[in-house]
Amino acid sequence: MEYNRCPRCDLNYKLIDEQYCSVCQKELRGEYSIEESDMICPICFKNVIGYDDIMCASCQRKRKYQGKQKL
Repeated sequence: MEYNRCPRCDLNYKLIDEQYCSVCQKELRGEYSIEESDMICPICFKNVIGYDDIMCASCQRKRKYQGKQKL
């Protein structure tokens, strides 16, 4: 079985013989939607963030640490 990235979302992998990944297939059928509470950090694309957050706590710590090194 060979995989490649989904052309629609460019995040998930799909089998070569499928048109879209399983997440995109569900979205296109109207079975799946991303909740507002399931927002992902725009910096690392790994951690879930809250509605009012700009980035996850991990990325905030890294930025503060990098800022102190530059001084």
